[in-house]
Amino acid sequence: MIVQVFFVVFPIFALVGIGYVVASVGYLDRGLGDILSKFCVNLLIPILLFRSLGSANLNGISPWGYWATYYGSMIVVAFLGGLLVRVGFGREARAAVIAGLTASFSNTVLVGIPLIDAVYGSEGTLLISLLIVFHAPLTALTSSILMERAVVIDGHKAPRSKQELLIAVGKGLLANPILYGVVGGLLWNVSGLEIPKLADDV
Repeated sequence: MIVQVFFVVFPIFALVGIGYVVASVGYLDRGLGDILSKFCVNLLIPILLFRSLGSANLNGISPWGYWATYYGSMIVVAFLGGLLVRVGFGREARAAVIAGLTASFSNTVLVGIPLIDAVYGSEGTLLISLLIVFHAPLTALTSSILMERAVVIDGHKAPRSKQELLIAVGKGLLANPILYGVVGGLLWNVSGLEIPKLADDV
């Protein structure tokens, strides 16, 4: 089991290590990392998610247990992380919120997608795509509300009204290209159209 996990995880982190080394020795410009990151997050990953959801067979899929397991675990870890920082280290509420989110928020896209795809193939990519549908909206809204509350607990005036908070979160979501890939893929799937073979190959 450990050997299997190693062979799944190692290539991904080996690629990260190669990137670090070639940047450190000056073989590639350090600024290239930002360009590659934007290229992947803003273009390639949304297209991957669109393709996965757009061509998937969604009949009979019931992700409720899957969502409950993932987000239930995430809530428990966030609570324990925040509690440790708040009670164990005696830090302010804002630090507890950040600690809880940091402890529970995994890299669902850049690490999660290649890991799941390596283990489960296209079926796994479909499931993680269904997770990402709600991941950005839920975590963005929840973290914003918790931080606004923490600011008040720490004795400061709330920086924004509820309306301003919702507008800010909405603008952030509208600027998220990954969300467009997921929603676009679902809409394409519902339309019943097939992705043209040439486009699919590209």
